[in-house]
Amino acid sequence: MSKNQFVTGNYHGYYTMRQNNEKVRKLEETILVIVIICVAMSLLIFGHPLTANDTDSYIEAWNAFASGQLSAKRTPVYPLVIGLASAIGGKAHMGFVIILIQNFTASIAVWIFYKIARRATNSQNVSFFSALFFASFSIYLLFRNWILTESLALSGLLFLIYCTINIYDGKSKWNILGLTFWLLFLTFLRPSFLYLPPVLAVAFIIMIFKKKRQRKQALYSLASVAFVTVCLLLYMTAFKSIYGVFTTTNIGMVNDTDMMLQTKDLNPNYSKDEKLKKYIKEMYEGKDVYYEMFDYIFAMPDYSDLEQTIRKSKTLQNQLSNIGYRLRTCPGESLREHPGRSGILNFITFAFFCGFLTIIIYGLALMVYIVKNRSLPWLPLLLLMLGASNIIVVIIGAQAEWQRLVYPSKAIYLIMIVQLLLGAWRLFSRPPKTAGPPALP
Repeated sequence: MSKNQFVTGNYHGYYTMRQNNEKVRKLEETILVIVIICVAMSLLIFGHPLTANDTDSYIEAWNAFASGQLSAKRTPVYPLVIGLASAIGGKAHMGFVIILIQNFTASIAVWIFYKIARRATNSQNVSFFSALFFASFSIYLLFRNWILTESLALSGLLFLIYCTINIYDGKSKWNILGLTFWLLFLTFLRPSFLYLPPVLAVAFIIMIFKKKRQRKQALYSLASVAFVTVCLLLYMTAFKSIYGVFTTTNIGMVNDTDMMLQTKDLNPNYSKDEKLKKYIKEMYEGKDVYYEMFDYIFAMPDYSDLEQTIRKSKTLQNQLSNIGYRLRTCPGESLREHPGRSGILNFITFAFFCGFLTIIIYGLALMVYIVKNRSLPWLPLLLLMLGASNIIVVIIGAQAEWQRLVYPSKAIYLIMIVQLLLGAWRLFSRPPKTAGPPALP
């Protein structure tokens, strides 16, 4: 009991606080048990490493980095994870070590998700059941055992958000080191995370004006973001000196080529490479040269001609056409993957889990809240910027890979949906006299 409570005789408040703390402790213990059960299920059901077409490219990238060279296909973090797993378990047990690492980080991420959800909703019960759903989500469990970046990307993004929130709340300055580590980790894990530094920079600039007492922490955090940005620019400069293009990998260009070939928007006349020009024309003629063409692209020593061909072929009209094509075909692709579902259900699932409808509804609710309360809620704005930026990256960069590219943000979209549902419940459960806009904590 605090001195003030003892002097004022506020025993009721003291015991209420103890009861609340006991309730939180029991909920957190339950979550820990659930996480352990989910990990056990994950290892029992999918207890062997699962590989995809991209897995070999990460192993090749590790061999390139180990020999002192930059990989054209992959950024360095996941290949380094593969190298670490090889050092621990040898080549024979490398895959099992990787899924152990991913299951361990994913288990901590469930706990972090609960903490973020509790901060976002200000409700112990809602955050508990949200974490329960998140922990037992089948796709989340499955991706833990794939030798791909998805699992670490989702876990790392939650760790980054948690450190960012703690900085805003004025907690330990060690969170700034955590912010630096996880921002470096994510930006060098997947090229699609390039939106993180600018989004966080905006968030910390807003923090300077909203939290004047913590201005120093906000400035330190901005310096951290600047440091990561400089590291990224140096890496891209080194990549350009080798491969002729100012980027982190060739994957973006490969995805662009693939999408533009499908819509026949890639103009062969812009290329100076006669062999590439020949492949593009043969693809348009319907010849079966797809794999041969991409083998040639991956073996290119310089990507400047391909980048120039893509850039000149891109117009606003064909970009919009390509986006429309993807929106039309994604439900069909999802239906083929899950033949028991209807096309409408697949489209709704696609829209919500990709974040389109969630982002739109959440953005409108946030605008209503800002207008009604004349206040800018920092955490909802951060979540909206992160979720919307991921969608924009998918739309601009790789609509063909939407399922995998939006996967790390599914935790953000889940928190958004929970906030919206909770806000709607609070709105309609209030007496008429006190009814107001949905609350976004």
